[in-house]
Amino acid sequence: MLLCVECLAVTAVPRFTGRVRMKDTGRLLALVAVLGVVLGIGWQLNQIKRPKVEPLTLTPLVVAPESGVVSGKTRPAISKKKILPSGRLNALERQIGQARSALYSPDKQARVRIELLTRRLDGLTLLVSSRESLSSPRLWWLLGLGYYLVGDRQMAEQALMTAPDHPQARWTLARLYLERAMALRRTSLGLTSNREAILLRAGSLAGRALELLQDDPTQLGAAYRALAAGKPTELRAICQRELLKERASEEYMLLLSCITSRGHALDLLTRALRRRPHYDAALWLRAYHRTESNQLRLALNDVGRAIALVPRFAQAYFCRAWINFYQMKDESALRDMNRAIKLAPGDADARIWRGGKLAERGDFKGATSDFDEAVRLEPKEATHYLHRGLLRRNLGDLEGATKDLDQSLELRTTALGHAHRGAIRYFTGNLAGTLEDCNRAIAEDASLAMPYGYRGAVQLASGNARGAQFDCSQAIKLDRTFGLAYFNRGQARIQLGNMSGAISDLTRSLQQLPRKAPSFYYRGVARRQQGDISGAIRDYSFAIELESDLADAYRARGEAYMLQGDGERAARDLRVAERLEQK
Repeated sequence: MLLCVECLAVTAVPRFTGRVRMKDTGRLLALVAVLGVVLGIGWQLNQIKRPKVEPLTLTPLVVAPESGVVSGKTRPAISKKKILPSGRLNALERQIGQARSALYSPDKQARVRIELLTRRLDGLTLLVSSRESLSSPRLWWLLGLGYYLVGDRQMAEQALMTAPDHPQARWTLARLYLERAMALRRTSLGLTSNREAILLRAGSLAGRALELLQDDPTQLGAAYRALAAGKPTELRAICQRELLKERASEEYMLLLSCITSRGHALDLLTRALRRRPHYDAALWLRAYHRTESNQLRLALNDVGRAIALVPRFAQAYFCRAWINFYQMKDESALRDMNRAIKLAPGDADARIWRGGKLAERGDFKGATSDFDEAVRLEPKEATHYLHRGLLRRNLGDLEGATKDLDQSLELRTTALGHAHRGAIRYFTGNLAGTLEDCNRAIAEDASLAMPYGYRGAVQLASGNARGAQFDCSQAIKLDRTFGLAYFNRGQARIQLGNMSGAISDLTRSLQQLPRKAPSFYYRGVARRQQGDISGAIRDYSFAIELESDLADAYRARGEAYMLQGDGERAARDLRVAERLEQK
């Protein structure tokens, strides 16, 4: 290298022919000398032997939802000497702050900032997964907060649960749980079955959030605690007081929208989005309200904005799936739900919701697969066993259903769990167990219709017609569509001599359960007692058409024919009844 510099000097000087001032020549030679020294130093430094660096083998982060286990092993104690340098943590915190600022303002670069932050988070996650000694509570909190901002709620939850003692991590995790609870409460309106179990799961998530927020001294923490505890009056007072301040947080508007009327909620969320245009939680929550107000085009627009800004936001796909289900577009809804699960494969709630919809469509194999996966993901969540138990009951697997309900109640005692187990025990003939479960359910929650209905069935089977009538009346008061309660009260009224009331109840039972042969049979019995022989024969015939081996219906119809003087038909029906009774 020095030789090249010397050659440059030799060839350059002769070009200055003619009058060459000594001053210019001196400057040129000085410049050449300086370059020579610099290049010489660089050459000598290059000869120094550098230590060989082994390449890192990066593995994906795997954190168990509740145990804080990373890559299948318990995370070792953090070494303070080897944690990630504070400079890199500060740089990450600055980048998160820039992304947050972009989400708080109409920044056209918000999408770019989100993508850059996502790449950095993924890189750091891989690095920490391969070198666990670099981790620290602050790093896990920053990773969780960053993933929360970029919409990857599953990775956020996993990172935040790895720093359970970090106060800001606890706060962010609590907010994440409450978001999921709010989404489940909204989407439960789109389910025709298992709605109570979905609401129970939402309450479970809110309970987790409440536990995390116990020590938060801030007003925002108090507002979130009031929402988690189901105290609307307290929440309203806090939010209204804070919103009087000039620089109130948009989060108070979002929280207040959860407990107000639909019109006021839409107004609050729109105000929040004017101040913070990229507020993803406000976008999907406004989409839910707009859907319920039949503003479907605007609702889809809100969800589309959230997805365009944060492509990894599984909650937005979940919301759009619910909107499509609301419009009876099942195929589009299932595509969006599949996309949400692909983005967040560890989201047990999405699997439970999809499983419920698949069961409604008759895809019991797919529903069972989703419920099994939910149980595998969160084996200590009682409501997942409850969902699977209800599916097994509907499929006729009463033994498997009983096991799931037993496991659910072992993990968490709930009125709904006892009510459903009582129903299963009734169908297996365990009347004492049914009575025990129904009494427990009523003691814990007297607003459930099911335990009153099945306790009434047990009273009827035990010969206590008045007790059965009372319990079934309570069940009907709580749920006007409870067909079994009408059926059992109709039977009780027959025993008590109230035939017109029995006919009314059994007719209502058939409106809810139109193909229930015993309802036709017992209504025929009541009509015969009233002297309506033709009506009784008609009901007995309907019952026989639905269940051709119903011996009581043949015998009763034969006796009715005999009253009408039709001996031939009477004899034929009585012979069939006798043959069926001998089987």
